[in-house]
Amino acid sequence: MTNKSDFQLIERACDGETAAFEMLYLKYKFRVKNVVARILYNQNDIEDIVQVTFMKAFKEIKSFRRESSFFTWLFIIASNSAKVQYKKRHKDDECLHGTVESYESSGEIGSINSENNPEEIFIALQLHIELNRAFMALPEALRVVFFLREIECLSYEEISREVACPIGTVRSRIHRAREDVWRAVGKGRR
Repeated sequence: MTNKSDFQLIERACDGETAAFEMLYLKYKFRVKNVVARILYNQNDIEDIVQVTFMKAFKEIKSFRRESSFFTWLFIIASNSAKVQYKKRHKDDECLHGTVESYESSGEIGSINSENNPEEIFIALQLHIELNRAFMALPEALRVVFFLREIECLSYEEISREVACPIGTVRSRIHRAREDVWRAVGKGRR
């Protein structure tokens, strides 16, 4: 659930106070950027989508229903916007040339051991693409809890508060998301 200070800032932002929304922006910018960076690799695209996310949130702040946390609402806006951008950029992502360039420009390719041979780098990049596709194919409710657990490393209790649903539901959604991701990756690897 949205905490009291967020609720007050949201109310003030709904009344047109841009300074209140700026405080929300400063509080959540890094977390939103982390969401987008898990989907996109080009730094310019990441920055653009973060800005788009907050512009959409500012424009639609009055439609925030407070049924879940403010971050969960931002997560949905950010992941959907990033998904659209990803599809635009990767119409033909069977070719890894663009993907390797994206990794190189993002610095993420440095996480692959430089002693690896080209085949190992190709396999690692291909696996990353398959994981990303599987993640993006998850229904929104599963994608949110999966991200919060596996990327943000939140506890089940914290996730339950973030998405405003019982812990049992959170556990079930995370379990289903994990199964769906590994099933999708397993099909792609055969």
